[in-house]
Amino acid sequence: TWEECRDALYNGHLVAVCSNVGFGNGDVRRDSEGFLRRKRMPWYHCMLFAGMDDEYRRPGALCINSWGANWISGPTRHNQPAGSFWVDADTVDNMVGQQDSFALSNYVGYPSVVIPPYVIW
Repeated sequence: TWEECRDALYNGHLVAVCSNVGFGNGDVRRDSEGFLRRKRMPWYHCMLFAGMDDEYRRPGALCINSWGANWISGPTRHNQPAGSFWVDADTVDNMVGQQDSFALSNYVGYPSVVIPPYVIW
């Protein structure tokens, strides 16, 4: 839920969000407050919620996309990273409600794994 994402982020844990909520591609522009509204067309993608603002008149999550800095334009807030955008709380609920998103915590890296030798025939 929005509240679970908010709590995870406020406690220092990022949220990998996987959903089919689309925001468009091509000439994408944030609104005057740095937000994108979801589009009707599905967009299957994994992104990252990296920040929350529930004290602003329009509560939202900062969503970081993997498409680099230039896929989106328009106003930003809180010195957010290039290529990121804000989504409204109800959009967060919709995205994580698809039950394919995860809060990342206690991550220790990739432990060593012994791989037995093999032969390619």
